[in-house]
Amino acid sequence: ALPICGIASAHNDIGYNFYNEGNYSEALKDYKIALKIYEDSNERQGLSYAYNNIGEVYQKLNNFTEALNYYQQSLKIKEEDGDKYGSAWTYTNIGEIYDRMSNSEESLNNYLTGLKLFEGIDDKKDIAASDNKIGEYYLKQNKFKMALEYESKGLELAKEIGAKNELINAYKNLALTASKMKKI
Repeated sequence: ALPICGIASAHNDIGYNFYNEGNYSEALKDYKIALKIYEDSNERQGLSYAYNNIGEVYQKLNNFTEALNYYQQSLKIKEEDGDKYGSAWTYTNIGEIYDRMSNSEESLNNYLTGLKLFEGIDDKKDIAASDNKIGEYYLKQNKFKMALEYESKGLELAKEIGAKNELINAYKNLALTASKMKKI
């Protein structure tokens, strides 16, 4: 028989498969089963990831209040446990929620906090991803100089480390910024 946390992990994996198939209601069911098991066994890392996974489902379903609630619960555990990498990504996820809710100040604050954490652990790939995300934020705000600054930093870092996805995102964002600047 699987240990209890192995059962929770299996439900997380099943939920992940449903999530990737776009079957969010089934993903939610399995993630919540995993959450309950992690809660009952007080397994904090699993609990924080279960909260995060449920937040992702609610984000896909455009239920931003619930997504934010679960992301914040995940973040609380990650910060208490000193998980800088997990905290950085959760701040980025929260930034995306605020962006979708048109709360630009909170969105930027969360993106910048995530970036600072990635810089603190010298995670260059995710620094480049954060630079690109912040560049996109400034582009939406029509703050082209700031958009170009972050997009260019993301591009240079992506080139330096050979991060192809971040390189593609940086070029795409720079092209969008240049295009938008020409229309004004």
